[in-house]
Amino acid sequence: MIISGKNSVMEALTSKKTINKVMISSAMHDEFCHRVVEECKARHIRFDFVPKESLMRLSAHNQGYVADVTDFEYSTIEDLIDGEMGNRFVVVLDGIQDVHNFGSIIRVCECAGVDGIVISSRRSVSVDETVYKTSAGAVSHMKICKVVNINDCLRLL
Repeated sequence: MIISGKNSVMEALTSKKTINKVMISSAMHDEFCHRVVEECKARHIRFDFVPKESLMRLSAHNQGYVADVTDFEYSTIEDLIDGEMGNRFVVVLDGIQDVHNFGSIIRVCECAGVDGIVISSRRSVSVDETVYKTSAGAVSHMKICKVVNINDCLRLL
């Protein structure tokens, strides 16, 4: 999966997300670029400076930063509750279909201290590049569970 944008790439770098490679526009020479390079070195992630046109072929709205990451790994409901039912802040979304709305919701949930988000495996969007971008990288720090039956999940919670 390709993610792009300053915040999305930096958040992926600071999370435990598996990153195959980071590509940086050769025109970038600012402090943020230096932080990205240092983070890549610290995590032993390959990074390359490439022409802006190469990045544009991968993502039109890249802000000079693109990362090749593994596909998003969904959590299980058991991972979310960690065997303890007390004091969990969980948001359950049913039928969320707009990737921009989903990304915005993830961003707000991360800021509000939500422990995890539950979505339906049917009639719901999946985490993709647009969700990464609109969540400003917050999706890298959020546990998201896909469940078959929302009602059963609510009973368990």
